Amino acid sequence: MLRTALIGLGYWGQRLLPKLQELTHLQTLITSRTSLAKDVAGPQVQIFDTLESGLNGSSFDAIFIATPIGSHYVLARNALEAGRHVFVEKPASGSSTRIEELSNLAASKQLQFAVGYQFVYSPCLQILYEAIDSPVTLMTSWLKTGSFDEKISDNLASHEFAVLQYLLGEPDSAIASPIEPNCSEDLFAAVLTWQMAIAHVYVNRVASLNRRALTLITESQTLEWCGREIRRLDRDNKSWNSIFESNEDLIDLEIRAFANSCASGLPSLTDGVFATSVARTLERLREQ
Repeated sequence: MLRTALIGLGYWGQRLLPKLQELTHLQTLITSRTSLAKDVAGPQVQIFDTLESGLNGSSFDAIFIATPIGSHYVLARNALEAGRHVFVEKPASGSSTRIEELSNLAASKQLQFAVGYQFVYSPCLQILYEAIDSPVTLMTSWLKTGSFDEKISDNLASHEFAVLQYLLGEPDSAIASPIEPNCSEDLFAAVLTWQMAIAHVYVNRVASLNRRALTLITESQTLEWCGREIRRLDRDNKSWNSIFESNEDLIDLEIRAFANSCASGLPSLTDGVFATSVARTLERLREQ
């Protein structure tokens, strides 16, 4: 079983912790919140307050990084340089060049490097992938309340770009849609195009409801992915019919996939090459 470490014990770190305890051999927890760590980690887990002390004091194989976005690049680089596989929550950096550097560093040391775009691991996404036909129109809409600590583009919209990257590859163009200045921190909209496809992306983190959906429209059918379900539009009866449902936990799936990559030496779906491409799309939008 993969011997792992977790750095970061905020909201997402606390979600990862029980999953890593269940699916891997969690040896090490690195956090400044040492009193909390002692309460939640259990007696078998070593606790350190810095990455350096954890790297020197424990023999784990891979580290999961769940710290604020601005710290991801340095922590990932230091862990790779120390010979550890790295799984870092998205984005690994705001710079595609830096993510590519991490990817190349991992490859040079025969290590695995992956970024936490969990929706890419959904079985529902494979159903949509198999339904892709030309031409195709996609619409993503994510409504929620929260995730205010980081930029909406990095923290939320990047997930949508990762899904679209999986379905269609890197877009030919990415154009930010106008947003009123007083709303720009909490709303995000963009249009992405490919040779035979177009995608409209919308994220609202001050919505009164929580709903994330992707609609795929081809000449032959209209599908919607919402939550754990894929539905098909019956135009004649003006109704939606469920055609697929998955109860798989996405965090479980991405952890298992990364552990398998570490064991096999094969890259994961969201490896450094994939993450670099997602970051390039984000950069193109920032430059506008």
